[in-house]
Amino acid sequence: SGRLVDDTIVNEAVIESLQEDNLQQLKAHTCNNTDAKIFNDGREHVILDGFPRTKAQTKLLSKWPTTLEPALAIYFDVPDDIVITKLLGRRKCTICGGNFNVNGVDQDGWDMPPLLPK
Repeated sequence: SGRLVDDTIVNEAVIESLQEDNLQQLKAHTCNNTDAKIFNDGREHVILDGFPRTKAQTKLLSKWPTTLEPALAIYFDVPDDIVITKLLGRRKCTICGGNFNVNGVDQDGWDMPPLLPK
């Protein structure tokens, strides 16, 4: 129908996906780049790209189990024209399945070069 999924359903799905058995399954299917560490506490961490997306989802974070409490949140306020340029440049390789972006942006202090396949 084109409508967004209810915030409560999204919240429950994210919590479910962060449960230990689901994380182990996810870890088995993803690249493990040990050089890309933000925290040096010996624990594993997850990046939730695009969550929370709404104020209601942010409020639901207070109901999360303490073991899943986010340690850090980053908000990027990027002008629409720059976001659209980058979105329109997204590509996926039909051979290897890798993601890349053919559009670069260098304007108003935003410097985001294209991310081309190697």
